[in-house]
Amino acid sequence: MGRWKKILSVLVVLTVAVVVAGVAILKSLDFNEYKGLIAEQVKAATGRDMAISGDLNLEISLNPSVAVQGVTFANAPWGSRKEMVRLNRFAAEVEFFPLLTGDIRVKRLVLDGLDLLVETNAQGQGNWELKTAGTKAATKKPDAGPGTLPVINWIRIKNLKVSFRDGAKNTTTTLRLDNMDLRTDSLKSPMNIELAGDFNGQALKASGQLGPVEALINGGQPYPVSLDFSTTGLSATVRGVVTEPHQGRGLNLKLTLDASDLGPLAGAAGVALPKLPPIKVSGNFSDPKGGYKITGLNAVIGNSDLKGDLTVTLKGRTRPALDAELTSTVMNLDALLPKGPAPAKKTDRVFSADPLLLDALKAADARVRFRAGRLVTGGIILKDTDIRLVLGAGRLDINPLNTTVGGGKVSASLVLDGSVPTTALSLNLDARQVDYGAILNDLKLTDIATGKFDARINLKGKGGSIGKIMAGLDGRARITTQGGKVESGLLNILSADIMSALPFVDSKGDKTIRCGVVDFDIRRGQAKAKTLVFETGGLSMIGTGGVNLGDETIQIQVNPRAKKISLLKLAMVPVNVGGTLANPSAAPDLAGTAVGVVTGSVSTAKDIATGGVSAIGNLVGLGGKKAGDTSSDVDNTDYCKLALAGRPLVRSKASTPKSTKAAPPPPEDSKMDKVDRKLDSLGKDLGGALKGLFGK
Repeated sequence: MGRWKKILSVLVVLTVAVVVAGVAILKSLDFNEYKGLIAEQVKAATGRDMAISGDLNLEISLNPSVAVQGVTFANAPWGSRKEMVRLNRFAAEVEFFPLLTGDIRVKRLVLDGLDLLVETNAQGQGNWELKTAGTKAATKKPDAGPGTLPVINWIRIKNLKVSFRDGAKNTTTTLRLDNMDLRTDSLKSPMNIELAGDFNGQALKASGQLGPVEALINGGQPYPVSLDFSTTGLSATVRGVVTEPHQGRGLNLKLTLDASDLGPLAGAAGVALPKLPPIKVSGNFSDPKGGYKITGLNAVIGNSDLKGDLTVTLKGRTRPALDAELTSTVMNLDALLPKGPAPAKKTDRVFSADPLLLDALKAADARVRFRAGRLVTGGIILKDTDIRLVLGAGRLDINPLNTTVGGGKVSASLVLDGSVPTTALSLNLDARQVDYGAILNDLKLTDIATGKFDARINLKGKGGSIGKIMAGLDGRARITTQGGKVESGLLNILSADIMSALPFVDSKGDKTIRCGVVDFDIRRGQAKAKTLVFETGGLSMIGTGGVNLGDETIQIQVNPRAKKISLLKLAMVPVNVGGTLANPSAAPDLAGTAVGVVTGSVSTAKDIATGGVSAIGNLVGLGGKKAGDTSSDVDNTDYCKLALAGRPLVRSKASTPKSTKAAPPPPEDSKMDKVDRKLDSLGKDLGGALKGLFGK
């Protein structure tokens, strides 16, 4: 027994002596002598220079450590700076005894002051593309398996800067990390991560837990991910697994985003966003074979919401293909979509001559169904909207589009075919019992008119711009209304403002709308009025003429006719509506009528009320009339019955009133000046509304 103790003691002493001798030898070595050899090996492997300007130190203890300072790695010859990588200091501390068995366990690895520049040149070549040596040693595959990997318990990165410079666009994106810590107990243990820094100057923080290093390298099993991210005005979370992490596939992640303000982050990314309301979004993100998918989407943007599923297919397609089923309780597009920019210059055109941007229609295919309980657009409220959209090879087909507007049902279909040499447009719309009073109320235009209308519009055209399509438009547009009531506004200017200014006119009952019919037959851009009728309880207005949609000129005459004796005290002067759609005008038609002999200028409401009406009245019934003149007779024709039935308007024989009273003095100038201003303002408002409708 004593002999074995002596032998064991000798072995221990020898072992300690060898270790001490080895440590002494290692400490006596100057590892800086190997800097040149290390640089040569790096250049042989990459084709680029590496330099170590600082000391290369090895410290021997129970936890040996190695440290190197002042490391640089050369950039590509065309790079924007000399070095691709700059590193102030690298240090690693390992456990001593596992080294004796070939097991490398790094207790701590520190990278301090790493500055990495990733860039491309104008041709798109990356500076990470290296010229490696074609030797057997260079092409030899490394040993596989986690046993060859060192265990690193703690990675600390300080003062990291990673920049990406796009040489084609001459833009630079920069990520800075003040600190980042990665901690794990073993290759099989989860990794905890925590970082703080900024992205293009925008502060950010992230923390969470990732799967084990072994699972990350080997793959073949779900790799868990749990991360929390925050920056100014935004926070986000990612929870789930990646089944093939080394290939970036097999995603099954739940994403959440809560943004009170996306502006700062978007600005840091170089994207200008309009001011948006707060956003909350959640959904499950996956990547089925050949594409990506979002299921269980639940988004709340301000007072709008959106739910549904989306799938984008990439594989086997000439263009990306989107399939989506979306629903919304409330969708307020007015609050979400950016307001159009003010026009750079004034224009007299409503229909834009700018080429239609149809390339976007050819960039992708899509099949989308969207249903909304309440949809707000242009200030108008749509209810129970159901839209089916199909986009393929540049052809957009919306069929059907069903909705409820003002309590009435609207059905429409639209085709915009950009796949043909000359873009083709087709629109069909049918509206039943739409309450225009409710629509005006939505638009904050109260106290104008109430009632319901029906509409049927069928249009077809071709052209490379809206203007050219309208110039060659074919089809028909018919709008009818019955049983409404005029409150104020355009029609009330005639039936109330003027009439109330003339006390001899009894306007009772004139606010009731018996009917209104607008029926245009459109051929090659010429919209000819088949029927233009508006009739109240005491007044009929019959229109003739049309609109040239090519040059946008208007040539319409409106002929007022009395339906009762009291209105004969008001001169029934035809009105010519002219000008253009952008700038319409209206003026009395004095030529070729009994009022044509009136001397002086009679062109405004004030002129008619002061100098015109008294002179006209003497000719048309206020002071007698010429023999054979029936211009002031009551017109008993039922124009509503004819117009609503689509029959030609034929005027029946009129009856002449037995007597009339003399006209009272004309109204005060100030009241008629007000009417003139209303008429002028109305014309401008109509032109502005048409411009807004067609984006000009």
